Amino acid sequence: MWVALQSDNPVEISFAQHCLNEAGIWNAVLDDASQAFSGLAGVQGRRLIVNDDDAEAAHATLTDAKVACRTPGEDAAEPLF
Repeated sequence: MWVALQSDNPVEISFAQHCLNEAGIWNAVLDDASQAFSGLAGVQGRRLIVNDDDAEAAHATLTDAKVACRTPGEDAAEPLF
């Protein structure tokens, strides 16, 4: 799994997820519930993930929509698992 975006802004995550859904790219939001219960909103942020095989297409889709996302293969990105 590739973490396309990490943000504490629910509107940004929702818009990015909508763009990926419209493009037919499977995606999921992680850490949604844990952030609500932790009381530390904004510390970690929610993560939007896609399959590794869809990383390039997801990056292109999000870039076209002007969503600031990670670049596939970016060294600064931590592995999901």
